[in-house]
Amino acid sequence: MQKCLDSLAAHKWIKLEEGNYRFLSQIERNFEEDVNDALQMVVRDLRERVIDVASDSLKNLKKYNHRKLRVFEVALSIDEDEPKKKNDLNLKVYSPLWVSERDDPVQDAYYKSLGESDRIFWVSKNNLVFIDKVKRLLAVEKVFGEWSKRAKTPQELAELEPYRTEILNLKEELPQL
Repeated sequence: MQKCLDSLAAHKWIKLEEGNYRFLSQIERNFEEDVNDALQMVVRDLRERVIDVASDSLKNLKKYNHRKLRVFEVALSIDEDEPKKKNDLNLKVYSPLWVSERDDPVQDAYYKSLGESDRIFWVSKNNLVFIDKVKRLLAVEKVFGEWSKRAKTPQELAELEPYRTEILNLKEELPQL
């Protein structure tokens, strides 16, 4: 029985919600198929979104007050992005996406650090759940925008409402400092 349910879920006929399966409406089914198609195209936008999330979560790290003795201006760079100017403290942050693309990210960051003695390196841990959430967020946002424009009836808009909620929930689940 479980194999049958898994097969139906994989082919987007049913969805598991709060421990119960339910059949998807035609609109939901088509929406999920479009999301799966968008997930394939999302890879190019993924890096940009990951950098945006990291920048947003670190936006308050513009200054560092060391033991209330001296304030350091912080220049932040994320992944392969370079800061616009050098400051007192230069921080290079490597995101979970950058980490997931390497066999030994700590070793890679170490080798980069040898040539940049004026920079602090911060390597994130490999977090595939984070990457999957960002991918899903990008895909659902893209498809939701398209579908909400072509929805003709209030019922169609109402069936899209859970996806609007999913977008908001995914945005809240992304890390914050």
